[in-house]
Amino acid sequence: MLTPHKTISVPQQLGIKLSYLAEQLDCTNETLLNNIKRDPKHRLYLKAFKIGPKEYRVNWEDAVDFIRRNTVGVEINLQQPEFKKSA
Repeated sequence: MLTPHKTISVPQQLGIKLSYLAEQLDCTNETLLNNIKRDPKHRLYLKAFKIGPKEYRVNWEDAVDFIRRNTVGVEINLQQPEFKKSA
């Protein structure tokens, strides 16, 4: 369960694994899978794209939107992408 002092880190990348998101939100992959399968109009709906039989990825923007809709009093740390400097 999230506490008011919890910081959620969301890396800015194309596809975030459900396991990483579940770890940040203190829930299970099964919970997130259930939210993916909800009606898109539902508050707990999580938009994701399928990459395998039971494997999904979540876009950064969709993860942040989901967190903002469903958590109160939690600081969200939006990580900036790290770019490698060319020599």
